[in-house]
Amino acid sequence: MAMSSEELERLLRKSVMLSRSSSEPLHAQLTRSLRNLILHNFDDGESFYPEETLGERLGLSVGTVRRSLTRLMDEGILDRHRGRGSFVRRNTSSRGKGFRVAVVLNTYDSFFNRTLLREISFLCQLRGYLLDVSNPGQDRRVSTILGPVAIQEKGLGFLLLSLDQDFTYDLCRGAEERGIPFVSVDTPIPGYAGAEVKVANRKGIELGVTHLAQLGHRRIVLLLSEDPFHANIVERVEAFNECTAALGIDGFIVESAPDPTFEDRSHAMVMSTEERYDNRINAHVTQQVRDTGATAVFCVSDIGACLLMKRLHLAGVRIPEEMSIMGFNDEGICRLVHPELTTIAQPYAEMAAQIMNLLETYEACPQHFRLEPRLIIRESTGPRLVQT
Repeated sequence: MAMSSEELERLLRKSVMLSRSSSEPLHAQLTRSLRNLILHNFDDGESFYPEETLGERLGLSVGTVRRSLTRLMDEGILDRHRGRGSFVRRNTSSRGKGFRVAVVLNTYDSFFNRTLLREISFLCQLRGYLLDVSNPGQDRRVSTILGPVAIQEKGLGFLLLSLDQDFTYDLCRGAEERGIPFVSVDTPIPGYAGAEVKVANRKGIELGVTHLAQLGHRRIVLLLSEDPFHANIVERVEAFNECTAALGIDGFIVESAPDPTFEDRSHAMVMSTEERYDNRINAHVTQQVRDTGATAVFCVSDIGACLLMKRLHLAGVRIPEEMSIMGFNDEGICRLVHPELTTIAQPYAEMAAQIMNLLETYEACPQHFRLEPRLIIRESTGPRLVQT
């Protein structure tokens, strides 16, 4: 049912809250607010706010508003027609209702997985799709996942999230043989031609190292709080070594402690993320970092960076006065620690939109997307103090 101009005005004021002091770009804040506004207040086919109205009422530039509306159009939430305006599109994908997105992931206990899954879930809700999520655990047989799937089964797409390379490769081949759309996320498979979406690791490392170098840091540690043999971490290490060499600064690699082993595997499986990282970033690893003489540490995860900050605080090291710390991911924990953590933010919403577009317009040809992260500067990094 169409709303009056007064109702639309009141709804816009109530629903769109923007913070110009936030580290999140205005266009991203606007996109999220408008997305929620559409989901809860507009029907399919209804006319949406004109671009000029949004800019005028919210005090935003035409470029910011246009970028947000374009994102919503890419997500399939809006249709925009020159000379006619924008119209809400709900559950009208070419695949229609009943399309099922089957997500196979390695763990639920991961900020990356949870955040990306939340974005995927939201887009499925908007499109009227079904969402199935499974974790095969220790039973990594491809037949467990693909066995019940018929050849060229319609209305189905697989999302393979953060699985190991061999398992991902086998699942991709199995889905390909059945003619089923699939997208691999966060697991690069060298030499394999399949649909793949991941963050541009090299760009993230370059942003972080350049930021620290511009603050005057000439000795920087890359702290590996994750599996050093994972393809993403290998890529970040290579980028770190290349970037520090190009800038003429000293770079050091420090690996975290290995996870504990247990005779009873069930005990290891129920360990919390906090327990794992508290073991990985222990006092010995912290001392290794300090022994390098570095004045800055770039950690490949936020939780690893936060636990290093905890260890350094206990050792009496001032952050960022004596050592700057930054992470990778932009987890919620970044703003709950003191000082707030500088980090590299992954483009979760953009990744989710690209994944859904690939599943909906699937073509059996190589489609590799590397989406660029952005630098979020907070309080945990600062200028290197010149010692006299």
